[in-house]
Amino acid sequence: MTVFNITKAVNKSLVNAIERYLNNGRVDILYTDWGNNFGVRFKTRNNHGIKKIKFKVVNKVLWKELGCKPVTKFTSCPKIDARNAYKVRHYGRYNIKLEG
Repeated sequence: MTVFNITKAVNKSLVNAIERYLNNGRVDILYTDWGNNFGVRFKTRNNHGIKKIKFKVVNKVLWKELGCKPVTKFTSCPKIDARNAYKVRHYGRYNIKLEG
């Protein structure tokens, strides 16, 4: 599985909107060619206080904005070594404590 960091290929206003919506620090936008999925990874803080529905909303917005873009735009971005990155190993499978 190859994971790409596509934060710089995404519109800056979309990245800022996602950061404000999740309210948990800076995020990286990720793309995996194996499952053709988009996702987010936090740079600084953990994700235990975020509701699962917020991740679903972010994934829906990413699909709406980036789903029609050519895949070569994403695969030309820097790769993340999935074997050595702890957060990427759980990419798309966050263990989130549900609030409320």
